[in-house]
Amino acid sequence: MPITYRIDATRQRVFTHVTGAISAVDIVGHFEVARREGFLPYAEMIDASSIVDPTLSLVEIGKAALAVRNLGLEQTFGSRAVLVANDTIFALARAFTTLLSGYIPMEVFRDPIAAEKWLNQRSGGERTSG
Repeated sequence: MPITYRIDATRQRVFTHVTGAISAVDIVGHFEVARREGFLPYAEMIDASSIVDPTLSLVEIGKAALAVRNLGLEQTFGSRAVLVANDTIFALARAFTTLLSGYIPMEVFRDPIAAEKWLNQRSGGERTSG
């Protein structure tokens, strides 16, 4: 399974790990699960740093973003930090987050400490030291 997650209900935080070939269906499916299981408003750290080769086109990313946007029409999304490891995946993830701007507070990072710090500031969580 390309997307796995762990929920910390106490902190209202989701830790998601993305591996292998990912599809638009996988992305939308993850957000559908979040809505169904009630963690859509939780802050989420999405670690996609193990993905090195793109498997989605910009058209597929656009379709996925539109589908995700439509999922939460009457719900609040928690902040999402996406961690990536290279420029190509950064650009594709950035396209996704840009298409969702105004709907989901979401940023793309290469540095896990910066991602965690941003997420903590957005969600009112504990701040990291360093």
